[in-house]
Amino acid sequence: MLDKATRATIEAALGKREIDRAVRLAAAALAAGARDPMLFNLVAWRAEEAGDFAAAHHALGEAMALAPQDATIVCAAGRALRKEGRIGAALAMFDRASAIEPGFAVPWLERGFALDAAGDAAGALENYQRAAGLDPAMGPAWARAAAAALRLGQPVAAFAARALAIDLNDATATMALARSELGSDPARSVVRLRGLLAARIGVEDRIAALTLLGDALDRLDATAETFVAYTTAKSGFAQFYAPRFSAQGEPSQREFIDGIASAVEAVDPAAWRTRVAPPGRRGHLFLLGYPRSGTTLVENILASAPEVEALEERQTLVDADRAFLLDRGGIVRLAAIDTASAASFGDLY
Repeated sequence: MLDKATRATIEAALGKREIDRAVRLAAAALAAGARDPMLFNLVAWRAEEAGDFAAAHHALGEAMALAPQDATIVCAAGRALRKEGRIGAALAMFDRASAIEPGFAVPWLERGFALDAAGDAAGALENYQRAAGLDPAMGPAWARAAAAALRLGQPVAAFAARALAIDLNDATATMALARSELGSDPARSVVRLRGLLAARIGVEDRIAALTLLGDALDRLDATAETFVAYTTAKSGFAQFYAPRFSAQGEPSQREFIDGIASAVEAVDPAAWRTRVAPPGRRGHLFLLGYPRSGTTLVENILASAPEVEALEERQTLVDADRAFLLDRGGIVRLAAIDTASAASFGDLY
């Protein structure tokens, strides 16, 4: 159990948005032997933010064992799965959270994030609208609905207006509007994006806004300003991701690819000629084209047909990547895969 004084201190820190302090207090309480869902949830959040999904899942598992009907904790477990790229498992958690608390908007928002990650803009839009309907003050739901509508070629202004009424500097809604104006009024896009860049926004949003500003300036033939916007965005991108690529013990991208190539070369070529895929699998149609050549329209038409699934930008091989590319022995296991395992990975795909 968690004593009342410690709980009150942690809740006060959360109320003041002193998240780091709340997490430290939670970790200390757990180390002292306390057991409470809130403590595990806070520690899991910190682990999730650090990319330590194994620790996050362990902590959330402890929290759910203590409070299996807590929709917030179940939703947190789904969020960790989503960030890890396990979209199917994440969606199942969000469904579970919604079943526990039907009027809770957050699982629907998270479902939207998950479907966005899977490249399902239509499904994402539907879930963002469901979240916004349950909680009209949920700005991110309106903003992400605007972004999803844009990808579907639908009007974005109404969704964006609702988001911006809640947060005047909502980066997602502002960029959705700016992108929708690129073709018809790039000057308006420039004004909108410069206003956003003058506000306090996150690093990733700033990089995206600068890149989009470059696109708008390019439409206006403002070459020098376009170059400045693009180079500033790329510089910010390099700085933001530098820690990831300089982490001790982590292979570089080149080393990662070279390792896969070496492992493939070491396998007997005959192993790749053995057919293990079960019969009856449907084939693929690859649709290629230039930007603005109508491929998205054709994709949408094809996707409306029975038994056709459009896979644009979906991470369909996450499970296979995790199984066969993360260690040196993965390629050997792939070469020796049997029909049952191949069928399983085919179903996941």
